[in-house]
Amino acid sequence: MLAHPFIIALLLTQISVAVIVTYAAWKGIYALRHWSASSFAAQQLTLERENYLLGAIVQVAVGAQIVSLALFVWLINSYLPDLIRGAMCGAGALEANEYGYPLLYIKTITLPLYAFYLLLQFADNQAPDYPLTPFKYYFLLPVVAAILAETWLMTSYFFRLSPDVIVTCCSVDFLTSPSPAAAFLSSGNFLQIALWAWGITGALLVAADWRKPFLPLWLHGLLILAFVALSLYTLKYFFVKYIYGLPSHLCLFDLFLPHHHYIGYVLFLLYYILIISMMLSIAMPVLQKRVRQTLPSMQLWVNLRLVALLLSLLIPLAYRVLWPHGTL
Repeated sequence: MLAHPFIIALLLTQISVAVIVTYAAWKGIYALRHWSASSFAAQQLTLERENYLLGAIVQVAVGAQIVSLALFVWLINSYLPDLIRGAMCGAGALEANEYGYPLLYIKTITLPLYAFYLLLQFADNQAPDYPLTPFKYYFLLPVVAAILAETWLMTSYFFRLSPDVIVTCCSVDFLTSPSPAAAFLSSGNFLQIALWAWGITGALLVAADWRKPFLPLWLHGLLILAFVALSLYTLKYFFVKYIYGLPSHLCLFDLFLPHHHYIGYVLFLLYYILIISMMLSIAMPVLQKRVRQTLPSMQLWVNLRLVALLLSLLIPLAYRVLWPHGTL
């Protein structure tokens, strides 16, 4: 393993979070067997005190998992390339062993899961009888499974890093022909269809949030997922050409570097806001039926989603329009 402070700190944090949430899940399983919200027995009072303490601890641990995604991206993109020969950005650092990309994928996919748990924790604390506690503990089980899988992948990845291994990076794209799949995804006709679909879907979502109610909730959620998927696709195969100024350079990791103004962090934050706001819109009415106290209005998140939609449309388009040397 590359014994450097940032790697050790991130690994120790991940292991600590895994221990905390595993213990909380074990206590949660015990609570599920004996929880009775209508009871005034001493055991129920003890469970409620433990629930409040465990909830606060797990809330901090899950919040640390969300922050660790940004730290991990910075580590593989700005720190590890200086230590791994052949790596120029995160693409090369992740290629150092077979655990790199699975670790990044699971950290990326599970962030909305952690955000939803924080929503449950917040809503559960609004009522004195903790009406969402049983459901919260059930939902904690997949959260623990995701964190344990992430811990195993991170440990395997860091312990198999070696400064003696020479890796290839995205620079090989300039020397080799793209794979058939990559050639098809970046082909002109398919890409033009995706760009039109991206623009139309984004405009429809903006109209839906601007003039509500406009779409059924389930359709609105599906359109947001489709828009995020199309945004990632068009960003990788079209808009990065204008951000980088290189027609053949399709690596997304450079978006997170300072000479591109860290624009990748901004764009992916916008995408996560869209997904999390969609989850809130679907879950909040259901939670409100279980929690007798009034939960905060969704209007703030709707306004935030509208801003995120507009920016996720305008920022890539601005790079395309303002760049003086178009490639397509």
